[in-house]
Amino acid sequence: MEIDGRVGVSRGDACFASLARRIGSRLNSSEEYHGIGYYEGVLKFMGGRKQTEDFFRLFLVPGVHHSGGGPGFTEFDSMSTLENWVEKGQAPDKFIACRPAEGAERCRPIFPYPIIAHYSGKGDPKQAANFVPFDPTEH
Repeated sequence: MEIDGRVGVSRGDACFASLARRIGSRLNSSEEYHGIGYYEGVLKFMGGRKQTEDFFRLFLVPGVHHSGGGPGFTEFDSMSTLENWVEKGQAPDKFIACRPAEGAERCRPIFPYPIIAHYSGKGDPKQAANFVPFDPTEH
């Protein structure tokens, strides 16, 4: 299926997304494995973010390479986040990712795409608690 002339969602992908929703499966990606285009294709197929977020959320962690490492916020526990979603029904609104540094650690909340962390202007900008969610699609 072609979506806005460039991104395709295969029949298999569409069936997988539909089946995952029906059986209560959870899809949680903390890397850009299938890409933003794939995620947006699933959103379009399923009818939007509200219809999709109960089983599929994309978390993009800035500066983290595909297999881990990199200059970004490399310390986070996506496995516990996913386990809480699947086993306890606690869907993740965010998780905290940190970057150890000599002297001071930097941390940020990671929100589901397309929401980004925005510094509130108050407190230490190295602390995750001083960031708020910002949805660029609503502005």
